[in-house]
Amino acid sequence: MPTTTAVALQFLLVSDDHSTLKIVQSALDSLGSNMTCSTSGGAAVVYLSSHRVDGIILDLPLSSALDVIATVRRTGANRRAFVFVCSDPGSESGEALKGGANVILQKPLDPAAVAASVKTFHGIMASERRRYFRHHVTIPVSFVADAVTQRAMMENLSEGGMAVTMRNPLARSSSAEFSFELPFGPRVAGQAQVMWINDAGLMGLEFRLLHGSSREHLMNWLKNKALQR
Repeated sequence: MPTTTAVALQFLLVSDDHSTLKIVQSALDSLGSNMTCSTSGGAAVVYLSSHRVDGIILDLPLSSALDVIATVRRTGANRRAFVFVCSDPGSESGEALKGGANVILQKPLDPAAVAASVKTFHGIMASERRRYFRHHVTIPVSFVADAVTQRAMMENLSEGGMAVTMRNPLARSSSAEFSFELPFGPRVAGQAQVMWINDAGLMGLEFRLLHGSSREHLMNWLKNKALQR
């Protein structure tokens, strides 16, 4: 019977091995977590460019796994995701850890062992997920980048950032000053960096700096929203 958890974690498994898929699926089901699967590192990078996950499980050759980790850690909404790397006996698992992996899952995989490993770090992943939980809200946002002011419409908001739609999206990885008024609340202002842009024109930004009392205002608003859920 699945374990009930306060937070349903989201995982991406990267593997083209059906037995690995079944084992990992069984392990995550037992924890009440959700899983999406990609069959290659390239497909995983594309998926992660526009989807946020809590954990990434890589069942790939070491060089391919390192490429995915490097891309994920460099930028994007998933750079703090927990990365598990499946490793064959006798392989250089230390290289994966040096490359940015958090945990090594030794093969042959076993559902109970995989579940135990994930459960060990569940609290860390759940805490990070709460930090980035998105509250749907529709409010105007003002951006200033390179002395040019643009208006956007916010789609969702979290402690760590926001997603907006803008007629002329900013360049990925660029930074901009922003300000907006919380619904029935005070103004929040600061600096944010563009982390991703999807094909639908939605732009994800991470807060880099919050001015004045903006962090206090934002945290109080989010706390009240959480109590209303």
